[in-house]
Amino acid sequence: MAGAEGIFILRTYALWGQKKSIMGLMLSTVFCLAILNVVMALKVLKQSKLLLSDIGGGCYSLSHDTKVAYNWSLMAAFELEVIILTMIRVYRVYRETRCRLLNILLQHNIFYFGTGLSK
Repeated sequence: MAGAEGIFILRTYALWGQKKSIMGLMLSTVFCLAILNVVMALKVLKQSKLLLSDIGGGCYSLSHDTKVAYNWSLMAAFELEVIILTMIRVYRVYRETRCRLLNILLQHNIFYFGTGLSK
């Protein structure tokens, strides 16, 4: 997952002409989402209570699916940022050059984002 996201970050950075502000925006978003992920994970662990059964075993009250949903929503938010930045740049450049490669890159981003949402 990190490899695919890294490729999308580098591709968006290249589409924007290697502007430091775009790389700074994306890396700061990744950093903020990573901090938010840690905070949410700690909060979820704190809120999940150990339920003891008669046998003496236990299980957490918060399901695994709920924990995964938090991580998935953060990843979807970042992917949405990357796809919006790509769409803005492709729209601006495509009006001037009519480059078919930009259409393919945008279709690939939309396809990847759509399949990620459908999981």
